[in-house]
Amino acid sequence: MSAVRHLRKSTVKATSAMRGARPVNGYRQFMRIRQRAYQILCCLLSALCIVSVSQAQVDSISIAGDGAYTRVTIASHQPLSPETRLSDVLGQPAIDWLSPNLDVTLDAYLARPTGGIIAYTLRADGISFELDRPMMVTRALEVPPTGREARYSYIVDLSEDSAQRYA
Repeated sequence: MSAVRHLRKSTVKATSAMRGARPVNGYRQFMRIRQRAYQILCCLLSALCIVSVSQAQVDSISIAGDGAYTRVTIASHQPLSPETRLSDVLGQPAIDWLSPNLDVTLDAYLARPTGGIIAYTLRADGISFELDRPMMVTRALEVPPTGREARYSYIVDLSEDSAQRYA
C-alpha cells in the first residue's frame, strides 16, 4: 500500500512540474509565425471585401420590346458611369454598354433577350448586346433613386435604323 501512495505522489509532482515548464524556442517561433500568418490573412480578407464593395454591382437587366423599339433597363444599388457605343462584331450589329469594374450579383434578374436583341454577353468592363437588325440608341439616361425605388436605373432605348449606317 505504501508503494502505491509513493507512486501517486511522484505522478502528481511530475504533472505539476510540467505545468510550470516554459515552451521550447521552436514552439515560440511556430506560434509567432502562426499569429503573423493569421494577421496577414485577416488583412487580405479585409482588402478583398473592400474591393468587392467598390465594384459596380448590377442587380437586374430587363429587356422589353416588339422589335422596332426595344428598351433595356439596368438596375444597380450603386451609381455607375456607363457609356453606350454602337459596334459591329463579325458583321453582327451590337451595342456595348460600358462601365468600369462591372460586376453582376449572384441573384441578379437577367431577362431573356427580346425585341431587337438576340443575345447579350456580360463582361468585366460592361455588357454587349447583339442585335438582330441595325438599331440606334435614341435615348440613354440615368434615373437616380427615388422615395419608392432605392436603386439607380439606367435606361437605353433602341429603335430600328437603316443598314447603311453599319456599312
